[in-house]
Amino acid sequence: MSNFPTLSKKQDSKYFSESAIDPVMKTKVDGGYVMTRAKYTRTPRRTFTTGFSLITDNDKALLQTFWSDVKGGSDAFEYTHPISSESVTVRFTGSYTFKYAGAGDNYRWDVSSIQMEEV
Repeated sequence: MSNFPTLSKKQDSKYFSESAIDPVMKTKVDGGYVMTRAKYTRTPRRTFTTGFSLITDNDKALLQTFWSDVKGGSDAFEYTHPISSESVTVRFTGSYTFKYAGAGDNYRWDVSSIQMEEV
């Protein structure tokens, strides 16, 4: 299994977020009541969003190659949580966008919405 690439810059904390996927199934009934149950018995999974600021062309190419290697959201890979250092098996859930942030010959890129979900 592949590992999320290590770039020359660390993940930017302003782009990092973590949330839980709620496994609830809800049904509204007469009288304003709501009946709920879990869709499955598995422990609720988490989603992660991360990003990088001012990465180089080499780092940009490394991320693009990794995206291609895991075929976007097709293959799972190991992601290291930037705060707890926990290794989590995830897959991509959305695409990414590089935004040019350089000036002149100083080529730099921001990528702010790398989305992943726990497998």
